[in-house]
Amino acid sequence: MFPELKVGLFRLRLVVRQTMVLPSYKGSVLRGGFGSAFRRTSCTQRTRDCGGCLLRSACAYAYIFETSPPAESEALRNLKDVPRPFVIEPPVDNKTSYEPGEDMEFGLVLVGRGVTYLPYFIVAFLDLGRAGIGPRRAGFELTEVRQVGEWGWEMPRLTECESGSVNGTGEILSKGRVPAGASHHGSEATVFRSDGGRLEVLAERVIDRCLGKSAVAALAERIPTDRVTVEFQTATRITSDGNVVAYPDFPRFVRALLRRQSALAYFHHGASLRVDYRAVIEQAEGVKVENANVSWVDWTRHSNRQRRSMNLGGLVGTVTYAGDLRPFREFLALGQIVHVGKNTTFGLGKYRLLADDVTG
Repeated sequence: MFPELKVGLFRLRLVVRQTMVLPSYKGSVLRGGFGSAFRRTSCTQRTRDCGGCLLRSACAYAYIFETSPPAESEALRNLKDVPRPFVIEPPVDNKTSYEPGEDMEFGLVLVGRGVTYLPYFIVAFLDLGRAGIGPRRAGFELTEVRQVGEWGWEMPRLTECESGSVNGTGEILSKGRVPAGASHHGSEATVFRSDGGRLEVLAERVIDRCLGKSAVAALAERIPTDRVTVEFQTATRITSDGNVVAYPDFPRFVRALLRRQSALAYFHHGASLRVDYRAVIEQAEGVKVENANVSWVDWTRHSNRQRRSMNLGGLVGTVTYAGDLRPFREFLALGQIVHVGKNTTFGLGKYRLLADDVTG
């Protein structure tokens, strides 16, 4: 693991303003619409290709969606699929129709430096609400954003800091104090709220409430050392030799965890994953599949930016791994938070660990 680890977990609540029809898996609609809104609200040049833009190095859109290695860097320079510093976790239900006044809630995971761009995400979703989503372009209002701690982890203590509400011009409408030592275990902190056109900033110190190395280590200690079941909850695209695999043996699963987590460390924390990759992979060969109940799900989306359809199918179901799991527990724990495999910005690659003494 790496000491610099920072992961922000947020819940966004929308209130539907017009009848909204969506697919049962809403990851594509939310991610696709959000990408367009982020470009509208942050890109000043309106160019299709960020590569030749003079503002690329200082642009929020270029960093979030077109992340590239530093010019002077030699490590990971040839990595073609750089992970973005965010994951949108759509609602887990299969609801396809929403009426005016109904709520929709979904998750947002921000990683490393991406946490500092939270205001851009909020502004983009405010804009998307005005533009609308789905085939009917149904509008919604972003009413609340909460920072949360998953799995009942203790979040860092809040220090006293000012909080207040602001209107659209930035005028402070009210002030208050966030009490030091406010609830920690499984705590939540509201970081944004909209009420009748008034935008309220209700909490600060988002970075301080991020999950870090100690939180991941605490969960890792609760993972069994000899057997664990992994439940792949959304389509998971683990690759081997450039191909998506339909059967995740443990070495391939671990390679996918290492690839994603090392890239997140490098591109979004400016750090290296402190691990002997060769030794970890060799140890993974000793962990076997004890039981597997997985199936393949096909999922196709159309990319307006790339002007083509994309097949993003993946596996779902459960796999039980048995063997010496001690070298892998932190990677398994972190993977629950940041997902695994390809196309995670759509919410793909979400899994949880199932065991008597592990909660997910």
